[in-house]
Amino acid sequence: MIHGSCEQCSMNFVCSRCKKSYKSKGALIHHQRNECGVERRFCCNLCGNRFKHKHHLQQHLTRIHQCSLVSK
Repeated sequence: MIHGSCEQCSMNFVCSRCKKSYKSKGALIHHQRNECGVERRFCCNLCGNRFKHKHHLQQHLTRIHQCSLVSK
């Protein structure tokens, strides 16, 4: 096995806040801007679960509460 050929070895960009690692600097920057430490601002009115992204709330409502949303 050649060193650096495994997937784990190519994860060179590490978040200083949560220690998650990424294959590219761009992926790390995206994580730091949009994921790490970001407040979960989308709240389910039915159960109180919170989500970082609106589409995750919509998926939750559809899958868990069998609700369908008509919004754009």
